[in-house]
Amino acid sequence: MEAAFSKFVENARRERGGVIFTTVHVVGSNNNLQRDRAAVTEYVERNAANVAWLRSTFARAADRKAKAVVFFFQAHPWWELDGREDQRSGFTDTIAELKAGAIGFGRPVLIVHGDAHRLVIDHPLLGPGRTRIMNATRLMVHGDQEIHGVLIGGEPDDPDVFSYKPILVPENMPAFKPAAKP
Repeated sequence: MEAAFSKFVENARRERGGVIFTTVHVVGSNNNLQRDRAAVTEYVERNAANVAWLRSTFARAADRKAKAVVFFFQAHPWWELDGREDQRSGFTDTIAELKAGAIGFGRPVLIVHGDAHRLVIDHPLLGPGRTRIMNATRLMVHGDQEIHGVLIGGEPDDPDVFSYKPILVPENMPAFKPAAKP
C-alpha cells in the first residue's frame, strides 16, 4: 500500500500461481458518497486510496506479467449505468479505473462483489464504442434471500483462467409457489 494511504488496511493484495488477488474498500450506498459532510470527507479520502490501489494493482500485474487479476469488493457499482457515468456518482472513479486497467492489462480480470444479493456472471464494462471489455468478468455473488455459494476454479495456463460453479444450498431455496389461476 502506498504510504499516503496506509490507514486503508482493507486494501490488500496477494499473489498465487501467477494471479494477483486484491481487495478494495468499495462499499454500498453509493460508495458512501452521501449528503453529509462526514460521509463526503470519508468518501473523498477512501476513494483516492482505492483509485491509487486499483492503478497500482494493474501496474504490478503488468510488471510481473501476471496471468490474471482478481478484485473483491462489497458494493454493486450500478454497472447498468455504463455509458452514463455522471449518474453513477460514488462509483464513477472505480469503474473508470477498472475499465482503463482491464483494457491496458489485456488478460483476464475477475471482479467479485455482492450487495445486490443474486448470482450474476457477465461482462458489464463497456470500452470505446460501447464494446464489451471481454477480458473483464463480473461475478456478483448470492446474498440476503439467496444464501448460496460459488466455487471459482482457476487454471492459470488456460487463456480464460477462471471457471464458475454455483453451489446451491437446498435448505436455503425458497418454496416454489405457482401463480394463482385467474
